[in-house]
Amino acid sequence: MSSQPVMLEPSQDAVLRWRGQVLRDARERAGLTQRELARVMSVSRATVAEAELGADLRHSTLQRYLDTLVSLSPRRLLLPSESEPPTTSAPVWGCWREVAGFVVSRVRRRLGSGDEPDLEVEGIRSFGGDLADPTHRRSVMQAVFRGDRAVLASRCRADEDQPGTKLEFDDATGRHELVLPSDWQDGLSYRKWSPDPVVPDEGTLAFTPGYPVELLELRVQLGERIDEAEARYRAWPGGPALREQDLADFLRPGGTEVRRNGGELEIDLSYPQLFVTHEIAWKPEDEESEFQSEGLRAVELHSVGEETESEPEEPSGLAGVIRRARVHVGLSQRGLAGRLGVSPTTVHNTELGKDPRSSTLQLYLRELQHLSPEELFSGSEPERSATHRELWEHYRQLYGMEAEEESKELILAEDGWAEALYTTRRLRSLVDRRQGLQISYASAPLDASAPPDEIEQEGPEEEWDDEFRTRFLRRPDGQAIHQLSFSNEATRRGVSYTRRVSQASRFAMKARDVPEGRNATEGQSFAAAFPVRRLVVAASFPKTYWPRKITARVTPTFPVGPEHDEELARMHGQRLQLRRYRRQRRIVLSVEEPLIGVQYALTWSLP
Repeated sequence: MSSQPVMLEPSQDAVLRWRGQVLRDARERAGLTQRELARVMSVSRATVAEAELGADLRHSTLQRYLDTLVSLSPRRLLLPSESEPPTTSAPVWGCWREVAGFVVSRVRRRLGSGDEPDLEVEGIRSFGGDLADPTHRRSVMQAVFRGDRAVLASRCRADEDQPGTKLEFDDATGRHELVLPSDWQDGLSYRKWSPDPVVPDEGTLAFTPGYPVELLELRVQLGERIDEAEARYRAWPGGPALREQDLADFLRPGGTEVRRNGGELEIDLSYPQLFVTHEIAWKPEDEESEFQSEGLRAVELHSVGEETESEPEEPSGLAGVIRRARVHVGLSQRGLAGRLGVSPTTVHNTELGKDPRSSTLQLYLRELQHLSPEELFSGSEPERSATHRELWEHYRQLYGMEAEEESKELILAEDGWAEALYTTRRLRSLVDRRQGLQISYASAPLDASAPPDEIEQEGPEEEWDDEFRTRFLRRPDGQAIHQLSFSNEATRRGVSYTRRVSQASRFAMKARDVPEGRNATEGQSFAAAFPVRRLVVAASFPKTYWPRKITARVTPTFPVGPEHDEELARMHGQRLQLRRYRRQRRIVLSVEEPLIGVQYALTWSLP
């Protein structure tokens, strides 16, 4: 017997009408008609029309909406919420798959597992390209490789990357293995072994996908210490500079549990968000948990396969989520039904895998308060690819910040030495950050001949942030980092600043100055560190100098073939503008709504 729709209270009815408006706005933002959306979702046009009028949709229909429209999240579908970070969006993931031209079935990152590789990349297969093509194949290999790319390139130039071969070599970062199958349809695989690290009592294991991955697995070997450890899944955008903005409870799979399997901590993430850092964090249990003091929710460790004697085998999918949530609070199906105000059959059918309506899901969320909307839905293959506008807006919401403009101007002298001037205008936070906002920039290592970067606030002095601070750090690998810190109040209204890097680099000015074997071209590139409405890349030349040929390039931050660069440029359309000012000896590339994960470059041929 199938469950009947739950009679809606007026407040629930208002939620459904509000959701109908959300669905209509999301469809219009994607530039789709009701008929076009229905075709992509494989539903009738009547279903889309009724949904926008406030119909009480089934769970499966809500899942189709999430897989199709970028701006939707489980929370916005089930609970009135005007501003929530987006989930891991299938259309966004699908867009990056098309840009990359390849996809990876599984990435497994390990820590402290003895002789096993600490990184495995399996099922590297082409999408929109052919791995039999050496150029495309080598671009894909460079994209997944985590070592000295010059070493890999030398092996490829020697034509050692042939079908059915295995490339094995060592470099300063560890031992590497690339397996090339006899049939390219089977996909490549890559493994890396690093020197065995000591697993600390407290730490993190992280991975930031820079290319499309279907499944990300993180594994930490703690051995006997695991029984005394707290652990949780954490995620943040933009790298450690924005680490205080934890997105783990919003990204799908939201609220991901850290599992205990023997002496290992494990998490598995389907279709993980690109350019977002995903990690397991752990520490010994104590009375003053760091996770709790930071306002973070410590995750209870669950043993793999653990069952209670009174419960049947655990179902999968939504049914399993509901059952686990019920067991967690110690209720029987009849007891939970009493709290929900529905028949026991409704709960029983949900745990059998029946397709509940959204009103029933809202009741579960109301009574099982530890259950999050994100846990009720799963990642899946994308139904469509996101548009440029959807992609930009997605990362704007995800990062919770934007700037009106960020620019980089290269100022060349006659001897080829250049300084770089970076300007950020009206950077503002869209969310409250209790500890303010901290931005990190990579900086050239300092030496006796290079003056330090000059960092100053911009704009009217009355708009400056009195709590503005700068800090210079040097990583163990020698990389120099500049940290800029602003108060929460200042970033809510907007902050502006400049960074001047003197003698940033030296450029060749004539073709005769270029070493033999190198192209007689120069250039510079710039990638947005956070969402900005306009990005500018410019170069100013000496009064007596003008290059021969000036071009603009748009490339992902991971290597792909030239045909995919062209597709990415077409995707930008009129947002790219290249201007030449010969009288001023200046060239400018401006980009409206530049994308995260994309490099924008100016190049010129030498006279």
